[in-house]
Amino acid sequence: MLILVNGKRRHRSGAIYEYVSGVNIGAHGVDLEPIPRISLKNIEVLRDGAAAQYGSDAIAGVINFRLENSSEINRIEMRTGQYFEGDGTKFELSGIMGTEISDSGSANFSFEFSESDATSRGIQDLPVQSLIDSGVSIEDIQNPVVIWGDPNITNNIKLLGNLEMDLGTSNNYKQLYLFGNWARRDIDSSFFYRHPNTRAGVFINPSDGTRLFFDMTNDNTGNCPTPTIPGDLGDIEALRDVSSNPNCFSFNEQFPGGFTPRLGGRIIDSSMAVGLRGALTNNKAELTYDISLVIGKNHVGYELSNSVNASFGELSPNDFDLGSQIQTERLFNADFTYPIDVGFESELNVAFGYQNHFEQFEIRVGDSASYEAGAFIHNGEAIGANGFPGFSPETADKNNRTSNAVYIDIESDVTEFISVSLAMRHEDISNIGNTFDGKLSARLQITDNVAIRSTLSSGFRAPTVGQSTLQRISTSNSIVNGIVAQQSSQLVSALSPIATARSGGGLESEKATR
Repeated sequence: MLILVNGKRRHRSGAIYEYVSGVNIGAHGVDLEPIPRISLKNIEVLRDGAAAQYGSDAIAGVINFRLENSSEINRIEMRTGQYFEGDGTKFELSGIMGTEISDSGSANFSFEFSESDATSRGIQDLPVQSLIDSGVSIEDIQNPVVIWGDPNITNNIKLLGNLEMDLGTSNNYKQLYLFGNWARRDIDSSFFYRHPNTRAGVFINPSDGTRLFFDMTNDNTGNCPTPTIPGDLGDIEALRDVSSNPNCFSFNEQFPGGFTPRLGGRIIDSSMAVGLRGALTNNKAELTYDISLVIGKNHVGYELSNSVNASFGELSPNDFDLGSQIQTERLFNADFTYPIDVGFESELNVAFGYQNHFEQFEIRVGDSASYEAGAFIHNGEAIGANGFPGFSPETADKNNRTSNAVYIDIESDVTEFISVSLAMRHEDISNIGNTFDGKLSARLQITDNVAIRSTLSSGFRAPTVGQSTLQRISTSNSIVNGIVAQQSSQLVSALSPIATARSGGGLESEKATR
């Protein structure tokens, strides 16, 4: 689904949907949150395949968000509310101001600030009761330990401007336009619970089920007790011995009731569009043009708190900078329309144009503790930030792609009751190839209230650069025949040598006929 703002393509988000289920796995869409709600004038929806008119990502249709452009609008709004459960409190303050620019232009400036508290619809896990029965203080156990609900959103700031100025005369109409946005928001959400008696790699040795005790001396003279199995005779006493020994450590000391990692991040979004549109009149025929440049960027920085890198033992930090994903796009468009009188009920409207689209996806490295292996890797200790290992130098990457396209779209009312349109588009996408898409549609007006419409179109959707680039490596240790073996669970890039060797590399494009 192609997303437009004021008729111009909106850049994609830096986030790719990895941790979801169903058809959305791997989706790489547009982030609409940075657009202030108060800045919208109307929303236009084309429920039709439009790849032949707008490009490969319009295979399922188009949504166009029109921005308010009145110089007379001035409004402030405040909203607040919460759920009946008493959580999820949201506060929102927004405003829009219109003004004239000299005698022939207008400008709108809008803002929105909001904060939303988290919601929780879960109940306490039943296994937690056993911790309380064993003597763990209820104050050391989060209630509930797994939070099902909306995340906490703070510092949600959105700024947007929309300017238009007439430059020409009635016979040589010109209008300069400029619009753009800047936004940021901080998000904090819950991961799954790590139980202090069962979580392998942090509290428990995965090979034999005993507790992980870390000798924090350089020469193994910490005098740690023999690891015990949770719940067995002497287990509580062994944990007490570890707690009283400054040279010995267990994550049960730090998290006696277990822990639930918190995944957070900061999203910064910016865009700018500038263009010149107008009309040239000659012998009553009017050539219209719209030449524009759009630049957009979405930066998603990931953070993890209330977690550990178990391979560092007591030296592990609890907060991690995991790295970031950045989507950058640049578009140049030259669009024209010209009417031709061919004797139909209406003039034959001919639209044609050219588009150059550059997009880049970048993965930046997190801090070293979020992905590195520490000194403790001999008993199956988990490596990397527990819950979301950071991006390592091996997974960091930057890839880009450029596409060039030309199109023509012809439409006319052939008779008073029949309208026909034909569109064709040729697109050359680097590293993907060429595509030629077409669309033929007709509309028959039977009565004033009844019409029949039919469309036949071909569509093409290339995988995004982000979908081809994303990769992640999670490293862990296991015991194989008494020997510690390091294993990696890896989501590999479609452009990587591994993908090339296993499947030929690359992601195939999607094609459709409807």
